[in-house]
Amino acid sequence: MNTATFQETAAVAASQELLLIPLSQLRPSSRNVRKSGGTSIPELAASIARVGLLQNLTVVAAPDGEHYEVVAGRRRLAALKLLVKRRKLAKDHEVHCLLVLDDAARTVSLTENVQREAMSPIEELFAWKDLVAEGRPVEDIAADFGVTPLVVQRRLKLANVSPRLLADFGTQAVTLEQLMALAITDDHAAQEAAFYDAPQWQRSPEALRDHLTSDEVDAGRDAVARFVGLEAYEQAGGGVRRDLFADEQNGVFLTDGALLDALARDRLAPVAEQVRAEGWAWVDAAPRATSSDLYQFQRARSTRREPGNAEARRIAKLEDQQAKLQERLDASGAGSAGFGESGFQPDGRVVSFLRGGRSDGGAEPPGCEGGVSREGGRWRGAPSGQPAVAGFAVPGDGRDDHSGGIGDGDQLGPAGAGHRQRHRGGLRHGHGQAPADPAGLAADRAL
Repeated sequence: MNTATFQETAAVAASQELLLIPLSQLRPSSRNVRKSGGTSIPELAASIARVGLLQNLTVVAAPDGEHYEVVAGRRRLAALKLLVKRRKLAKDHEVHCLLVLDDAARTVSLTENVQREAMSPIEELFAWKDLVAEGRPVEDIAADFGVTPLVVQRRLKLANVSPRLLADFGTQAVTLEQLMALAITDDHAAQEAAFYDAPQWQRSPEALRDHLTSDEVDAGRDAVARFVGLEAYEQAGGGVRRDLFADEQNGVFLTDGALLDALARDRLAPVAEQVRAEGWAWVDAAPRATSSDLYQFQRARSTRREPGNAEARRIAKLEDQQAKLQERLDASGAGSAGFGESGFQPDGRVVSFLRGGRSDGGAEPPGCEGGVSREGGRWRGAPSGQPAVAGFAVPGDGRDDHSGGIGDGDQLGPAGAGHRQRHRGGLRHGHGQAPADPAGLAADRAL
């Protein structure tokens, strides 16, 4: 160092003074070159509360002669103010500050922000690991840096990745996201095989994670795992692998698939017994049935059977009742002749007959006696193999009314127009206006 340089350095040092200034006299300076980066203030405040302010602030005297403006250390000042707000520091708490000349304010601020070099990510990871190696609890380390214990655990997890992968991470050949995916396992050989043996297009974080957990069950996406429940699985002694870099709803992998399926069968056993009681020849509880497993089976088709004695008597009774009703309708002129091309007649009736089963697969609703529905709404017939007779009263204005018992597939004409439609299974619907004949009304009441 020559004489001139030495003198300049001495002059600069003489112009600077280290002071203890009350926090209430400090305020930010507009000449601070850092206009952004004011984030993570609560974390910095927590760290200062734990280990103290390790780096002084740099200030210049304010024009009012009573305050000092901080030209370097804006985040530190904000963190100290936050501690005062939280009543963890006094308003007049003294802070170490370096007082510089006013004309050097911007130069000092720029120098502090430019003439520094952040530690590499690898160095940071190993520093966290060394703190734990010294015997420091994870909770204490987290408190020192104002972070959660999970953040510390994630740093430690990354520090335990294969040294070869960490070295490539340092040269940016491996991304942070890929490193986090590979950290799902502690097996260095498996980590390296998953990354280096895969083609470039299969090195996405999702692909790497899926490769390393291919023999495990994703508890968040697997239906059997959701059916059994994570708590029941763990209580049964099942192994669990958790991805520290996933959220709470994802990243849980079950390592014992056989145990999971056994627990599912146990839960399905009562249901299987209920199904077996229905009269099936055999019942098998299969937690996982793939399409290839089901291919060997076919759907059981329904077959017709002859009615029993009681059913035959009921059929005969209903057929007799239908014949009598038809005779009354024919005698009153409100039979099928009333549904000709001339249109509907006043105050119509609908008589439906179905042989061969229910129209909608349901059981007889309340109000049905012998297969005859006395209620409006969707028509329900008698059991399979039995006929049913149902009567419907259509509104007097002749408008289409599906709530009056017209089933799916019925086609109704415009208001006042006649229409006849044959329903599947032999169900015939008529709709319109017929005369208010006493015989017709009696037929309706009989229904």
